[in-house]
Amino acid sequence: METGAAVTTEEPSRPRILRWIVIGLVLAILVATGTAAALVARYQPLEHGSSGGTPSISLPFKDVDNPSEGTTTRVVTYIQGATLDVDVSIRNDGPWGVTIASVPRQNFGLFHVTEVRRGVLNNCCVATEPFAPFALSPGEDRLLRLHGVVSGCKNYATEGGVIFNSYPVRYRILGITRSTWIESTHEIEIHIPKGYLCTE
Repeated sequence: METGAAVTTEEPSRPRILRWIVIGLVLAILVATGTAAALVARYQPLEHGSSGGTPSISLPFKDVDNPSEGTTTRVVTYIQGATLDVDVSIRNDGPWGVTIASVPRQNFGLFHVTEVRRGVLNNCCVATEPFAPFALSPGEDRLLRLHGVVSGCKNYATEGGVIFNSYPVRYRILGITRSTWIESTHEIEIHIPKGYLCTE
């Protein structure tokens, strides 16, 4: 009667098992971190808020309805060197709080922004203050006022103009700084009247 050689199976040692567990956990954390970072990098929760327009405007203007789009465009007559305030508001539509870091002073063709102000909390549509970074909780919106000068029509044809309907914003979310443009629901057109003499 033949007997075969005994086969022995070596059980993994405890340190080896722990090492693989640690490696698995590290890989899982790296994958989760990478996925979260990718989601945040694409995440854009900001929308135009509940207010906007041209407060206390001194320039001649008329409002033109756009029935097909359900919007109204305020057509402002160009006057060289006149000042113009444009109110916009920004709302956080996401589930996480964000910090509005800055609103760059932008050149919008015929509208040159020289100062950005923010609405005063609890008195936002009446009083404003110099811009400083501020937190925006989920569902919250806040007024921004863009103060600027109307100029530069020599680069445009008579009866031409520019339309202002979006503005840039830099914001931070979960420690990551991002930039985006917010589409405004209050469209403003600066129109150069026929025969206007553009000197600069």
